[in-house]
Amino acid sequence: MKRSLLFLLVLWQINIAIAQTNVYHPFPSTSAIWNVSYQDYWFYDCREYSYSITGDTIINSITYHKIWKQGKSMLMVDNTPSPIPLCTNQLTSTYSYYAGAIREVLPQKKIYFILPSSTVDSLLYDFTLNVGDTIKGYFNPNVAPIVVESIDSILIGTQYRKRWNIPSVCGWGGATPRVIEGIGSVFGLLELPCGIEKNVRILECFSQNNQTLYPTYDVANGCVLITSIKENEKFVSISIYPNPNNGKFQLKLMNQKSVTLEITDILGNTILKSEIKNETTDFDLSGQSNGIYFVKTIDSKGSFVVKKIVKQ
Repeated sequence: MKRSLLFLLVLWQINIAIAQTNVYHPFPSTSAIWNVSYQDYWFYDCREYSYSITGDTIINSITYHKIWKQGKSMLMVDNTPSPIPLCTNQLTSTYSYYAGAIREVLPQKKIYFILPSSTVDSLLYDFTLNVGDTIKGYFNPNVAPIVVESIDSILIGTQYRKRWNIPSVCGWGGATPRVIEGIGSVFGLLELPCGIEKNVRILECFSQNNQTLYPTYDVANGCVLITSIKENEKFVSISIYPNPNNGKFQLKLMNQKSVTLEITDILGNTILKSEIKNETTDFDLSGQSNGIYFVKTIDSKGSFVVKKIVKQ
């Protein structure tokens, strides 16, 4: 009897998940923020930046939503004996500019992007792709064909959305390339949805209507726009090595004496929560399943940073 009830409960949950993924979640047209961290270990390039929607514009008699990009670059230095350079807090530049514009065509579920210097747009995302289909348009000319390997769903906020999984055909990128309905690539709004050797791009935060939906759900707060900071201003910054890893990694606080740390899985389940008071702390998640986890640290002022780690 208990087994039958358990089977029915599981079947009911599966049916709910399938039903939710049949509900299309359109791309945002207002009040959205994508925060991205970018590290290029070949060229010692370290950046953090935000994409945000800042109103509408008319191009060729068609309405587009303007995308603004703003952020900062930091000094990256050698981190011997680690083979991976270290991103520091020392600012090297700040920037803020119009990056282009997007529009969605419904019910085709296609997103188009137009560069500031162009008068012709190109396909950015197609949320109708099936397994085996090739991603075409804006991303396609950059690398070898990017093919959809599988499709599943992910809990975003309170509802499941479709997710397209892509093999790392063009190199190592630190995480499995994926595209999520209504959000875009897990590497960033305009970032190539495919791994690049010694180049890590991570969508650290996505929010819409001042609610953070990815990677964790926060109904009361949206992503904080990344802006320039003063040289002497201290903020939460951490280094995690190695990443990817086998579950064992080291976390280093760059400029804080203590923080609250929380590790969650991709569904938002809390794996570990504790107070960190040492500059360097070792962690062991070898008992957890392989996959993506998020490490969030919060300082005494409430400032936080979220880093993605990959357990292989």
